[in-house]
Amino acid sequence: MSSMPARVTEERLVLEAAAECFADRGFEETTIEDVADRAAVSRATVYRYVGNKQALVARVMIEEAANLIEVVGAALKGADTVDGLVRTGVASALRVINDRPLMARMAGPDLETNLPRFTTDSTGLVRLCVDGLWAVLEPMQGHLLPATGPVMGRIALEEVVRFVLCRVHTPTLDADNRDPEAAAERASLMLTPAILATFR
Repeated sequence: MSSMPARVTEERLVLEAAAECFADRGFEETTIEDVADRAAVSRATVYRYVGNKQALVARVMIEEAANLIEVVGAALKGADTVDGLVRTGVASALRVINDRPLMARMAGPDLETNLPRFTTDSTGLVRLCVDGLWAVLEPMQGHLLPATGPVMGRIALEEVVRFVLCRVHTPTLDADNRDPEAAAERASLMLTPAILATFR
């Protein structure tokens, strides 16, 4: 039992070191040795906790997504209309992406490397975001959101999540990505009517 806190602490060090290395050097350039050096552990220790580099990238991306969900979820609690949910969700997500060095790197210099994670292989990421945000929005049914049940609500939420992913991985929309309010306005025009129609 006494080794559990040491394991958790060491594993946490490895994950934090990996996030820093990925933010500084990028996903392709960072090696397991870089992570081990930054965490002040051996390469074997890194492998023991995460398996391989691909698994390490996935773990770090999941943690970044969880941080994003936490911030966006907290912001959504202040919305008072469906349009407010759309605007707040999009703007707060893009602010987090712009403000967190690793997320900015994933959406910027390392976009080509990460594009499959945002598109063809995005099912896990989208599901994680939808599940996390639905936990915040579900209690709003009947009050702010029409009481349609979880299926329709989750479908509408997935559209918003995919809109944000589209903004992140479309280089021609870089200006929108830097201006979360402009992206929120566009989301409002495009998504709010579709979401409201879904609930009718």
